[in-house]
Amino acid sequence: MPRSSLEAAMLLHAGAARIPDGGRLYLYGANGEGIRSAPRHFPAGMGTPHPTLIKRRCRVLASTRAHAPPHPDGLDTWEIRAPIDWGTGERYWTFYPGVFACGRLDPATCLLIDHLPSIRPGARVLDFGAGTGVIGAASLERHPDTETVLLERDAIALVAAARNVNGATRVLGRTLAHAHGPFDLILSNPPIHIGKSQSLETVSALIRDAPEVLSPRGIIVLVAQRRLPIPALLERSFRSVRTVADRGPFRVWQATRHGRY
Repeated sequence: MPRSSLEAAMLLHAGAARIPDGGRLYLYGANGEGIRSAPRHFPAGMGTPHPTLIKRRCRVLASTRAHAPPHPDGLDTWEIRAPIDWGTGERYWTFYPGVFACGRLDPATCLLIDHLPSIRPGARVLDFGAGTGVIGAASLERHPDTETVLLERDAIALVAAARNVNGATRVLGRTLAHAHGPFDLILSNPPIHIGKSQSLETVSALIRDAPEVLSPRGIIVLVAQRRLPIPALLERSFRSVRTVADRGPFRVWQATRHGRY
């Protein structure tokens, strides 16, 4: 069950558009995720959703398509345009329901952007977990003579990034194995949740694998909540680790494989 009601409506509409009349659409979720109120998110053209299974505070809803949804399938219908400003002027940004920080600029990303390192012309930069492309765009704006890659696991977020960021390469993938290094700089506000649950799997893999795709003097800069064991993870893989910013609940760390910066 998607966390956002608008995302649930978008995905249910996409599902309804892809089944024939008489086809069935199923939605699973927990009571705590809002599954009991989910029937209102099914699009017109679908029959009244009914539970086919209720167990352990979860349920499966099923609905049969009577006719096609009322508006065309596609992301344009769901596009959200909102103003954001990371300190260099307001601009309108494209979001879609369910993407990270939809409609706003989150404070952790702002902190990282405020402390972007200087890099040489021609350097290769990777924005890991790029989302809609904010960090990569800010880096490109500051260093337009670099090659920037946006790596993101959410295909819908990557569509938004394509509309937001000119001059960057977009790659759909979950791990550094999907990005073709080497890189001189890796930037990231890494995801630390799967649904409602905290998970360090992604950030741990990023830190573990980063030395393999960084150039010999390459740098990784990431932001996360200060309560997380990021320094310990970095110290296992990097020779030099330091805190470069500390604001509210967030910190920015910078690490390199060889010596000081």
